[in-house]
Amino acid sequence: MKIRKIIGILVTLSIASTLTVPIRAYGDTTISVNAVLNDKEVTISILSDAAADERYSITVIDTNGTVENSFDNNEASVSNVYRMDQVSGNGNITYSFKLKENDHLGKYTVVIGGRKLSRQSKTIAYFLNTTDEITKQALADLNAASEDNINNVISDNADQAWIVDAGSDIYNNNKPAFAKILINEKGNGYENEADVESAFEFAERLVKISKASNSDLSLYFKIYKDALRCTVPQEFLNGQDEYIEAFANLKADTEKYHLLSAENLNELLNLYALPLGKLNQAARSDIINVLNQYSSTFDINLSNMGYTDSMEYDFAKAVAEKTFKNLEEVKIFVQTTINNIKNKQVTPSGVRSHGGSTSTGIGSAGNISKDEIESTRQTAKIVFNDVPDTYWAKTYIEYLAYNEIMIGDGKQYFRPSDNITREEFVSLLVKVMKFEPATSKSTEFSDVYDEQWYFPSINTAVANKICSGMEDGIFGIGRTITRQDAVTMIYNAKNAKEILLKKQETDINYTDSSDFAEYAFDIIYDISKTGIIKGYGDGTFRPNDSLTRAEAAKMMYSLIDLVYGLKNGGKI
Repeated sequence: MKIRKIIGILVTLSIASTLTVPIRAYGDTTISVNAVLNDKEVTISILSDAAADERYSITVIDTNGTVENSFDNNEASVSNVYRMDQVSGNGNITYSFKLKENDHLGKYTVVIGGRKLSRQSKTIAYFLNTTDEITKQALADLNAASEDNINNVISDNADQAWIVDAGSDIYNNNKPAFAKILINEKGNGYENEADVESAFEFAERLVKISKASNSDLSLYFKIYKDALRCTVPQEFLNGQDEYIEAFANLKADTEKYHLLSAENLNELLNLYALPLGKLNQAARSDIINVLNQYSSTFDINLSNMGYTDSMEYDFAKAVAEKTFKNLEEVKIFVQTTINNIKNKQVTPSGVRSHGGSTSTGIGSAGNISKDEIESTRQTAKIVFNDVPDTYWAKTYIEYLAYNEIMIGDGKQYFRPSDNITREEFVSLLVKVMKFEPATSKSTEFSDVYDEQWYFPSINTAVANKICSGMEDGIFGIGRTITRQDAVTMIYNAKNAKEILLKKQETDINYTDSSDFAEYAFDIIYDISKTGIIKGYGDGTFRPNDSLTRAEAAKMMYSLIDLVYGLKNGGKI
């Protein structure tokens, strides 16, 4: 007799007929079943996390038996019942019995029922009563098979030498695809029946994915994520529309993308669909980064195609408004857009024409140099006793005081080391970015009142999705703002204004990135590259530290410089 071991599956999950343990069988209890045949002795093991004493019914059916929906704990409406018993216990339960010498060769079905299991929630396992001669001959025939006849060998030996569902619709309706996959899986030869069963199940998964609708794709990726022999990116597991649609559009091109192996699937998921999905969901400020990151995938080189930094706003806007179905479309659109922008530009200085008027374009930080900025900056009329000439933030503080963006305490002190509150920072940001006041009430924070000075700014910020509240429905009035929350608000504000901030650095690494909140991780690096905020000399960013007034002044000064260019006598 051959040793056979098949993992239990849940009959009610028809979409997941090849799921592995553990299986959610009922309530909060997990149950799995193994059936092993060794030298005519069948051992059935039930593994359950049930804490209390549990009773299970065990029914063994021969190859021709069928499990009907009316099957109950103590009665079976089935044909060919070989054996029926009950076992009870906690956790690990084992039940054994002996087969007879003349017992039927082929597949036996083990059905497990329980007191807490519904009629439709049975757990099933299989064991195969076969001989070495049958299995050896079947493997020899399979290893000698060609693509033309491999399905015949699989079907002829199903439930005799190996257990595969040769009667399923997915198999019978897609035999050519199964044949190609089974040949690929064969490699140097199938060594045992377990190899055959594994290859058949993998073929079934690939074919299901190749035929799936968009809604089913997300479900298949979740079900099969640990059995596809490749990394499934989180975006596909989450079912994000842009990524699922990108994969679906690409796999539809069966001439180019053949889902016949794990390598094919990995290539389609990670090398093609992932970059296409990222491009389709990218904000305008991220378009250039995505195209550069996946330049080999899209077969583009922006510089060689004539792209320059002065095109960034118009170019990113055009690309962000386009949804791409394939990689070739990206390359054609990018080149066409660059050519169109080049034809519209009227001067080489970055000034662009828009409907007959000229504009330097918001977000272009290269229109005026730092030397020019400093030469036109007027001396502030206010002198603060706690901001000496040698103070690192003196330039920023004086500029903001001169423009009445930040003021002191009325006693000639700026208090640069004091922490700035959340409402103070939001008010600064709304003023600097020139947001129009919200016309209707957008905030319902329990600690924000209409008559308070900060209400218009917070209301406007919430309306433009610059910030959100904290726990228990509060905004956090009076609480100091953390460094990571400050950069997050700036990031949201520039996106709300559809502004692109020029990057000054590309290689920034913080040694305490593990402390970054998930929502702020990419944002901290993105804003840091613009120069609006920097880390500390020891390589840390300190995301949870409170922001000081001096640091806030530096951030506002840098933001004004990037968005407007510091000119006109220091006025914004």
